[in-house]
Amino acid sequence: PTFLPLLEDSDPLHLHLVCFAVKTLQKLMDYSSSAVSLFKESGGVELLSQRLQSEVQRVIGLAGDNDNSLVIGESSRYSDNQLYSQKRLIKASLKALGSATYAAGNSSRVQHSHDSSLPATLSLIFGNVDKFGGDIYYSAVTVLSETIHKDPTCFSALHEMGLPDAFISSVVAGILPSAKALTCVPNGLGAICLNAKGLEAVKESLALRFLVDIFTSKKYVTAMNEAIVPLANAVEELFRHVSSLRSTGVDIILEIIDKIASFT
Repeated sequence: PTFLPLLEDSDPLHLHLVCFAVKTLQKLMDYSSSAVSLFKESGGVELLSQRLQSEVQRVIGLAGDNDNSLVIGESSRYSDNQLYSQKRLIKASLKALGSATYAAGNSSRVQHSHDSSLPATLSLIFGNVDKFGGDIYYSAVTVLSETIHKDPTCFSALHEMGLPDAFISSVVAGILPSAKALTCVPNGLGAICLNAKGLEAVKESLALRFLVDIFTSKKYVTAMNEAIVPLANAVEELFRHVSSLRSTGVDIILEIIDKIASFT
């Protein structure tokens, strides 16, 4: 409860303090299940979800004209620093909300996760990936996939809110050339495929074709140098658990080989 008032502190100059408080809360929740319970009972999930939504809206320019951090007359350098601080807070908030909703020993960890503003905020991130970068995208996908893995029954509610579709659309639209962004996609698709509707959506969207792009496009070369091993492991895990995608996967691998061969 000591840290919770900071979550409502909207002074741009205090962003670093808010971020520090959120990181501290996250560490406490990772360490102690009683801290998770206290955080939830004190309304921490709702407060942090609202703060996360507010920062995400500011970053993508939806918060209105009253954002003091970007008013006319302030230096470009200050604005860049402010944006960097906002993104740090967004990333920390996603990690903390993840700890609050699926921490070990928390029996109600995902029971009400879909009742907050979090799904809508994740959808905003997936719809504006270029404004957030690979690290935040990775954190958002991790929250989505872990939430579904811990409580597959929540998929229907998330589906009604459009969250799985928003993630699939972000994959189909083209993944950022970031190692973290690349490696998290198979895990996100695998979580969605736990549900029959989700599996059908993945198949119909041809989402797996992201593999063709990342293995044959020059813009992914640098990112793939770092991502290739964890990505390969994640893809193998996806096909191992979702057997109905294997035939499509084999066809895609053959197409990748043919395209690479044609370059020589």
